[in-house]
Parts: sequence; C-alpha cells; structure tokens
Amino acid sequence: MSPHPLPANRFCLRCVILALSALFFSGANSASAATKLLVTVVDQNTMTPVTDLKPSDLEVTDGKRTRMVEKIERLEGLLDLALLVDASLVGEMVQPAAANIIEQIGDKDQMSIVAFDSAATLVQDFTSSKNLLLGSLEQIKYGNAPRILDAVYATIDGAFTNTGFRRIVILITAGLEAGSRTPEARLYRAAQRNQVTVYSLFVGGWRGMFRELAENTGGAALSLQDMRKRTKKGPGELVFDLIRNQYTVTISGDSSLGEKAKIQVKRSGKYAVSFLELE
Repeated sequence: MSPHPLPANRFCLRCVILALSALFFSGANSASAATKLLVTVVDQNTMTPVTDLKPSDLEVTDGKRTRMVEKIERLEGLLDLALLVDASLVGEMVQPAAANIIEQIGDKDQMSIVAFDSAATLVQDFTSSKNLLLGSLEQIKYGNAPRILDAVYATIDGAFTNTGFRRIVILITAGLEAGSRTPEARLYRAAQRNQVTVYSLFVGGWRGMFRELAENTGGAALSLQDMRKRTKKGPGELVFDLIRNQYTVTISGDSSLGEKAKIQVKRSGKYAVSFLELE
C-alpha cells in the first residue's frame, strides 16, 4: 500500500531544516568571500602616516572591477626587522641613519643586520639588544659595487626562516644599483609568500625602483634628502611611525587581485598607497 501524500498545506519540518541549512552555509560562504591586504598610506607632503583611515577613505579597483572595502584595522604586534645596510664604496654615508633606526626598536622587537654590496651577508642575527646591533653596525666593511634587488630578495627569502612576528625589511642605501640579476616579479612573489614588507630609505639613485618595491610589498619609499626638507624627525622615527601605523584592509571577493589593481585615497591631499596581499 503506497503512503498517502502530504496535503499541500501540511508543515514539512525536513524542508524547513534543509532550507535553513542552505541559508546558513550560503551566509557562511558569503562571509568568508573576502581578501585581506596589508596597506601603508603615506601623506606625501609631510612624509607621515595616515593614522585615522576609514573604509570610506579607500577605493580599490581591480581592472574594471571595484572591490568594496569592508573593514580596516590597524596592524599591531611585535616586529621581526631585518635592517639591510648598504656596504658598498659609498655606503658609509648612511651609517648614522642606520644607527638612528636601531635606536627605535621596542624592548620586545627583534632586529637582524644584513650588509650588502655585491652579495648579502648576515652581520648580526635577530636580537633585542641595541648595543649588539650598534656594535655590529660599526663592524661593517665597505667595498664592492651594490646589487640592491639581489640583496633584498636574499633577505626576504632567507632571513626570516625562524621568525614568527610581523616581518619587515628596512633597506637603507646610498641608492646606487650595480646590475642585480633577480627579476622583480620573483622578488614580489617571495615577499608575498613570506609575508614581508619592505621600507626603503635612500639618498639618491632610482626613485622608481624604490617606489615599486614599496608599492608591491605594502611598505614605503623615503628619500633621506626629502626628510631633511619636510620633517624634523629622524629617519628611524619616521620609518617606525609608518611601520606602527600599517593597516589590514579587508575587501570583498576571495579572488586574488590582478596586476593592475590599485588603491586610491579619496581624501583631499597627495598620498602614496602600497599593499601586500595576505595569504
């Protein structure tokens, strides 16, 4: 004997449960469909960070598509910093600025020192001791032609193996580049894979190269000459202001950003914006 069909107006508990389950998982998937970026925003007139950034201040475009900014949070936590110091024939001119950078590290932050000319050499492993770091800085020997991009890549890909905090490279250089062999795309992939941000401080040289380093790693590019004209802060104070006012920005959609993705600040003024997509 076949079972009687349910009347059309009969309450179907199983159907309701299935419908609610579908709604729940749909909502969960929607909530997780987001991409996170590590972002630095610099006021170019004052060379200072924007400290009160809101979702309405940013516009993210990915080709022809606009990605909605859902949330902005200031990034906090201890720092693992690799100070990458120019050790070329003209590199000694940046040693005072490097010493000022060392003076700014927090009590529980860690810093290593890597010297570079034609190759990158670890001078001091990670430590919280400013005395050790300053002593190591004074031991650097200056000599060969500098290969900046090779040194940045080697530091990003090898210096942070046993670290677990926010990973930062502070590059300080006279600015001369003697023919690095590392393709820029390879360097940027390594930065994303290792979640490393690069802040460049330079005297002269290729501003465009330093700007692209920043734009593709979520850091900043700072001219030491411009600093003297625009601010009374030392180079260490200025770069640490920026590092400590970095943001995590959550945008809609879980697909990776394309090569032509841009972030613009909708406030009045002139700003430099850089980002690193978080994995």
